Amino acid sequence: MGQRGCMQLLLLSLFVAASLLQTSAGNAADLAKPDYSIYLKKNDLLKKVERLVAANPDIMKMEIRHAQDGDYRADIQVVTVELGGLTPAHSTKARVLIDFGEHGREFISSEVGLRLLQVLADPQQLRNITGPGQRVERLTAILQQTVLKILPMENTNGRDLVEAGQLCERKNGRGVDTNRNWGIDWGKKEKDYNPAEEYPGKAPHSEPEVQILLALAKELKPHTWLNVHSGMYALFTPYDHKAIVPNTSDARAATRILQRIKELACTQCVVGSGGHSVGYLAHGTGTDYMYEVLGVPMSFTWEIYGDEKATFEDCFRMFNPLGQQQFDEVVGMWVKALLLLFELLPTHPATAPVFRNVPLAKEDAAGAAAAAAAEAEAEGGAAALPVAAKAAPPAAAAQQEPQDSKQQEESPQKDEEDKQKQQQQQAGDPVSKAPASASNAEAAAVPPLPAASDTQEPAVEVEEEEDTDRQAEELQQQQQQQAADNTTEEEIRIKRIYRANDEEDGSAAWVLLHSNRLVPLLLGLGGMGVLMYIVTRPSGMPYTKEQLDKQVAVVQGLTSWAAVELPRYVLPGQQQWQPSDLLPDPSGDAYMQQLAELREEAQTLPSEVLVVLAGLTVVASTAPNQLSQWCGTAALRDESGADDIATQPWARWRRSWTAERNKQRQLLLSYCYLCGCIDGRALDVTVQAAIGAGCDSGSRLPYQQLMHNAMQVRMSRVMFTNLAAVAAYHGAAHLARMATAIATDEGRHEVALVSAVSKLFAADAAGAVQALAGVVQQGVVLPDALGIWTVSDMAAAVEQCCKVWQVSRAAGPGSASASSAAVRQLLSMPAMLRRLSELQLEGKLQARRRDRGRAACFGWVFKREVPLS
Repeated sequence: MGQRGCMQLLLLSLFVAASLLQTSAGNAADLAKPDYSIYLKKNDLLKKVERLVAANPDIMKMEIRHAQDGDYRADIQVVTVELGGLTPAHSTKARVLIDFGEHGREFISSEVGLRLLQVLADPQQLRNITGPGQRVERLTAILQQTVLKILPMENTNGRDLVEAGQLCERKNGRGVDTNRNWGIDWGKKEKDYNPAEEYPGKAPHSEPEVQILLALAKELKPHTWLNVHSGMYALFTPYDHKAIVPNTSDARAATRILQRIKELACTQCVVGSGGHSVGYLAHGTGTDYMYEVLGVPMSFTWEIYGDEKATFEDCFRMFNPLGQQQFDEVVGMWVKALLLLFELLPTHPATAPVFRNVPLAKEDAAGAAAAAAAEAEAEGGAAALPVAAKAAPPAAAAQQEPQDSKQQEESPQKDEEDKQKQQQQQAGDPVSKAPASASNAEAAAVPPLPAASDTQEPAVEVEEEEDTDRQAEELQQQQQQQAADNTTEEEIRIKRIYRANDEEDGSAAWVLLHSNRLVPLLLGLGGMGVLMYIVTRPSGMPYTKEQLDKQVAVVQGLTSWAAVELPRYVLPGQQQWQPSDLLPDPSGDAYMQQLAELREEAQTLPSEVLVVLAGLTVVASTAPNQLSQWCGTAALRDESGADDIATQPWARWRRSWTAERNKQRQLLLSYCYLCGCIDGRALDVTVQAAIGAGCDSGSRLPYQQLMHNAMQVRMSRVMFTNLAAVAAYHGAAHLARMATAIATDEGRHEVALVSAVSKLFAADAAGAVQALAGVVQQGVVLPDALGIWTVSDMAAAVEQCCKVWQVSRAAGPGSASASSAAVRQLLSMPAMLRRLSELQLEGKLQARRRDRGRAACFGWVFKREVPLS
């Protein structure tokens, strides 16, 4: 190419480049930007919330929650609203947790949150939206029995980035999408995964924003969780991480609520599960975690605005309305929708008992009655069809005539028409059935409820449905009686360890339940309560003298190995942490300040955490019982009480372990005394009674004793690790450090005992696998409310043992052999336990309805009320 040709090509290239730059500049100029005459900046919005709360101290309070990970810190406003007056306990109220502003670019979400708070603070504004008459009275009555926890803006750090010009930023201040950071299906990436949008963080719950929300949810135990976003118009239920619509009775009731809101406030909204309706799956979302892990029966994600015509680069336009008129319309529409959500809370089984004295609107009563009849039909033997495929039964049967003359507001002609309709329905007037749809989306939908009536329409009292609960209670009593009849005194022996002097004051009782399969230490009230700590013990299965002799010979053959290896896991006292290292130093000048900080932190801990702490302290205090149990086992005995490491390494190991357990006991007891939140005398009485009651292992087989202890220290390690996390979430740094130190010790003990059991499998695989099956054969374990030790933890423990000890290779000759049966049992147990964990979600939801917020007073926490469900 000649010089002239090159010049022409260069000029052409420059022309094209200039044209592209001009087009790009023109497009950039067209991108929407925040209009701060309409939208509030972050600091202005948060200050406005602060002033609003300060102006309404009788019904609102605000706190700033903090959490930090390394150099990254989050500070989030949490506003509590109780129109009936602020109360210290919320167990008898309906509980709602609402999260606004999770993604920085979604300004409209926080604006709706602010507007909601303004309406709740002003009765006149509330009346303007709902209209005069009984509807506003009904809504006010509902809100007076409800506690709202509202986060006006979760992602304050990400919002700073957007206001600085990064208009498409949705992640938090260090580049993590907090709505992918929750510990459910975390880290899974779809084919279209975009790290610029969906980076889930370094680990589940790694982000301070998520830690704050998780701690708040565990404290509040909400009936309703709502995460408010923008990007489209939708009312979503779980699940986000799988294309499945939950089909429990509680889930169907929640969907009916959203369908009603769609009809009255957002006709263009999609209703259904996020994963089923959107066309893509989202992993690690808050709504799925709230629903499946924490058991929140009404878990929702709302998408409140979206401009489908906006380009992907034009983010502010895509996620936020432009112009004052459109802004006002969107904010007004969604405040109305939120008030409808509150108004419909009495129609859900989880919250209906709270509002038993609040009348429903006639159309809501009709819909609730139809739904209850459909559920009863399904439970009575009808095919489990989607609600849309069922006929809507007559609603009038569930209605009563108004009792109060104040409710008689309709004309005589209208009353006569209603009476005639009711008589026709009671006479057997046929009801046409709605055909089932082949479409999944239609099948999952709910039939439209009757159209909304005038706000002046009289309310109709609806009787509370008790039949289902009564039948369930009768069935449970029959099952318990049958189980009691089939259980001999030799199989189960119950010892009462401690109860307060006054049997009727609701104080806690510790019960030690011995069976031939499991020894759980139960914390409860009248034998019914929360499983606090699991101690599987050696099975009480019969054994022969030959089995005992063989096990003794194998364990004695490991004496040389134990004498060399076990001391590696025992540290001299000078090298270990001591309780005084983790407690305020009374010899220092800062003692009073350190003590004040410890006590101040402890005040942030919910009563449930304190009860768990007290329970773990009792368990740590029973080390003498466990030492006695160990010393009564053949081949592990400490014959002289002071055998040296060469002649009896097992006994020496156990004495060293007991010494470290005593160190843990001293630390936990000291914290309980110093924190001022636990009744020290009540705890002392429990510890003394527990030690005095002793511990019957039910077995003298050394294999099972070693395996039992290996499982026990693993459970202890997991529980203290989880307790440290819970304490950190609540800002109790002293307790978090203590629990972490104890968990570290237990991890060292676990390694030693796992190594010892590995030697048993190497020497006698068939005998060892049968012994292990005896230790863990009972896998049905209820988790405690805080997640300190759960069924999933038990499944992981069994699975890890099977892997480390190579259980699959321990099967004896022939599929009918005892060792082969034990292998099959052990390998199938983790899957069974995980399935049980999934089924417990339904149990949690049903318990909320059945227990109706049952709580008990525990002596350890000065007889304060602690929720049991």
